[in-house]
Amino acid sequence: MLCEAFREVNKKVRDKHDRGDICEGTRLRWERCVKYLEEFLIDNQDVKDIPMKKLTSGMVDDFEHFLRIKKGCANNA
Repeated sequence: MLCEAFREVNKKVRDKHDRGDICEGTRLRWERCVKYLEEFLIDNQDVKDIPMKKLTSGMVDDFEHFLRIKKGCANNA
């Protein structure tokens, strides 16, 4: 599942933060991204997570649009 895998990556990101390899802002961006992904999936597909093999390039484009328009994110967000 996509969000589940993302949360697993976030565990490693937290470890990197705890070691001092990345700053707090970077860790928070990773955690916020999975939250936004879940919100996007609920808005667009009425599900909280999807199997990774159902991910399409169109969904990636739609997620980017969601981040920019609904969340006001820019390139470095």
